[in-house]
Amino acid sequence: MTNRPKPDKLLLNNAKATMTKQQNLHHAKKRQRQSSNLERIDLLIRNAKALWFAMLATLVFASITLFGINDIDFFGLDRNTRLPLIGVSVPVTYFFAAGAAFTCAIYVYFQLYLIRLWHELGRAAPRHGASSLSRAVHPWLVSDTIIQLRNRLRKDNSAQKQPLNWIGNLSTLLLAWAFGPIVSAYFWWRSMP
Repeated sequence: MTNRPKPDKLLLNNAKATMTKQQNLHHAKKRQRQSSNLERIDLLIRNAKALWFAMLATLVFASITLFGINDIDFFGLDRNTRLPLIGVSVPVTYFFAAGAAFTCAIYVYFQLYLIRLWHELGRAAPRHGASSLSRAVHPWLVSDTIIQLRNRLRKDNSAQKQPLNWIGNLSTLLLAWAFGPIVSAYFWWRSMP
């Protein structure tokens, strides 16, 4: 008599093999989702970083121009201000109207873009392979600050403690969130003669 497996045992082995295949497929899909999520995060970081530098350049340009305006410039109808670097003269009233709106708009656009980054970093898994989320994404001060805040709130090991993190976090808070409102407030304060 041959040693044939019983039908129940054969059915059980087939079920185990099917479950293993499904688990492997599930894990492969999960890794693929995590990989595509990391790619999206990296793309958002690169775009936000470019926008951040544009915002900082705009704010510095506006600040330098504001420091060059005298109070007497408000009262003369023919008074112009010379824009630094490009050397164009524009009427002071036009500069304050357009400059304040533009600096405010670019700051708000940057913040709206950061909302997308916050959302994706919040959805991302805390670990990617052997590395933490902070090591898996493209390095940038703003994303590091967001991940460190996430790690502090969730305690999910998405970031490691590093010496002098507070300096990076403080500079990020100043440059990404405080510099825009400070320059905008100075714009509106200076626009009142």
